[in-house]
Amino acid sequence: PRHCPSGWNSWYAYRLEISEELMLANARIVRDRFAPLGATNMQIDHGWQYKDIVGHWVPNERFPHGLNWLRDQLREMGLSLGLWVAVSQVSEFAPLYQDNPSLLLRDDKGQPFVAGANWYWVPHGKTFTLDPTQPEGEALYRRFGEMLRGYGCVYVKNDFQGNLLNSGAVPSDAALTRGAPVYRKAMEAFREGMGPDMAYHACNAPMNIAAGLCDVAWVHGDLGNPGGRWDWLRQFAKDLTCRSHVSGRFYWSDPDYLQVGQGTMDETRVRMAMMALSGGPAFICDRLPELPEERLALIPKCLPSYGPTARPLDLWDRDEYPRVWHLPVETAWGNWHVLGLFNLDEQPGRIDLDLDRLGLQRDKTYVVYDFFADKLL
Repeated sequence: PRHCPSGWNSWYAYRLEISEELMLANARIVRDRFAPLGATNMQIDHGWQYKDIVGHWVPNERFPHGLNWLRDQLREMGLSLGLWVAVSQVSEFAPLYQDNPSLLLRDDKGQPFVAGANWYWVPHGKTFTLDPTQPEGEALYRRFGEMLRGYGCVYVKNDFQGNLLNSGAVPSDAALTRGAPVYRKAMEAFREGMGPDMAYHACNAPMNIAAGLCDVAWVHGDLGNPGGRWDWLRQFAKDLTCRSHVSGRFYWSDPDYLQVGQGTMDETRVRMAMMALSGGPAFICDRLPELPEERLALIPKCLPSYGPTARPLDLWDRDEYPRVWHLPVETAWGNWHVLGLFNLDEQPGRIDLDLDRLGLQRDKTYVVYDFFADKLL
């Protein structure tokens, strides 16, 4: 991957409340506290576009000055603009569906293929799929990439791409195999429009098929807001670590977003450890102006992103989530091992670790330091 972006994301913090004013309020704190640690991209997630729908990528009334103005405001702070899109999805409320339904994938009766019967958020409605196998549709994918670049966006998170893989949808080009080839054609045109300098995050994408087209990939279910869902954390840990061997090679595996302002301190520490050990992108996702100082002070402990990803040593030893994550760190001034020991069960547990699995030298003495307790053991 060419790019490994880090910064702040709006979704878990504000969802469809996000606005120009909220972006700038959070950006000022990022500028002062986290930008020196590499967190420089301010990414607006779902909620910046026309009527909060998919398929028409122009800013809504919550961004009255437009995105180029917002980009300039961020640049003055030393920050950059990132945007969420779902370029293959077209809402029934989008002008594209109303004016050019012929540009959509069809069903076997020749009607626009319904990709989703009811979109997840207001105003809901059906969604359809922009067909990349006809010249005008392919050109639109390219033009959408160019449009985002024209807004001054340097990081794009493209979501809900699975509709391109539906084998029941009939492409205009009957000679093209349905599914993966249709997906690749769409994303190649979109990436071409973005240009080589824009970081691209493939969210909810077919992971192996997206390799080579994206810098970052979503390799798990959404982590969501903190809420004591340890069953969810267990599944997330398994999904994330199962892709550790491709992170930094196929793409960077995204560890989802760090929230320190909600939930118990136990869950906060688990989320901090997962992000720090995952390497790759590091995005904060809190309402920063509302956080008390003791919670704000937790964020720099996870920055900047180291890059390489920890390896789960016991992934194949048990059917559940891996409990032992190992990250060797090498710098110009020293090297050490970072070890994550995770108990995501609802009761206390014991983890026995064979230190030989860390590749330690038996004739050397090692110092053990507890990160969260801040003391030598």
